[in-house]
Amino acid sequence: MSKKSKKIGFTQPLCRMCWDRETPNREPHVVLDEEWMKCCLCGQSTLDGIYIRVDPKQVPFPQAL
Repeated sequence: MSKKSKKIGFTQPLCRMCWDRETPNREPHVVLDEEWMKCCLCGQSTLDGIYIRVDPKQVPFPQAL
């Protein structure tokens, strides 16, 4: 049996602190009942439920979803 590896896509999690820094004066749309993810920009764990579309090669902590 071979293990399936998760594909790293263009939808990446973002923490609220990075959202506020990257998009000042904007409120994010959030996913409720979210599980722990790692922010693609700072690497901190987050339950904020914020996602952005970004090339995973362009962020320091890309996540497989």
